[in-house]
Amino acid sequence: MIEINLLTEQREVAIPRAAEPTPMTGLLLGLGILGLSVVLTVFFYFRTENYINELKEQVVSAQQEVDRLQEDLRKVEELEARKRAADNRFKAIEALAKNRTLPVHVLMELSRAITELAWLESFEVSGTTFRATGRARQERAVVDLVDNLNRSPYFSGVTLSDWRLEKEDIGRFMIRGNIVNPIAQASASEEGE
Repeated sequence: MIEINLLTEQREVAIPRAAEPTPMTGLLLGLGILGLSVVLTVFFYFRTENYINELKEQVVSAQQEVDRLQEDLRKVEELEARKRAADNRFKAIEALAKNRTLPVHVLMELSRAITELAWLESFEVSGTTFRATGRARQERAVVDLVDNLNRSPYFSGVTLSDWRLEKEDIGRFMIRGNIVNPIAQASASEEGE
């Protein structure tokens, strides 16, 4: 049997060896790493310091803006207070204008409601209530007066509170009730809509 060696001879190739590190090389490498670390630390320190300074400037700027806006807010609140005061004055004037004609209407309605057989001696108003005293020839005339006043839009809750016969044909009466302002009620219901 014949053996054929197809493989080439294996030769040992000499690989150059790296020089063994000397203490000086290690020292220089360590100093280089240390220097690089110091440079990076200083770089990041100054970069962070700049960032902090920028943030401080932004805080100061924002505080100045807040102060300016506080002044604007104070002015707005002052203007709103003035507007509320003007609105209140306007409403008071409007209420006075609506109530200005009320006494005229009340007296007109009162004169329309009085019957031939009754007459008034006094008519006293306190707030929105009234009290009227008078005389009548018949009790029916007073009942008609009360009914007429209750049908009027300017009166409500009118009742006969006293009736006394003084002479055979004349009696004294007292009626009480509330005065209503239909004009003011109509405006209030329109505002509510």
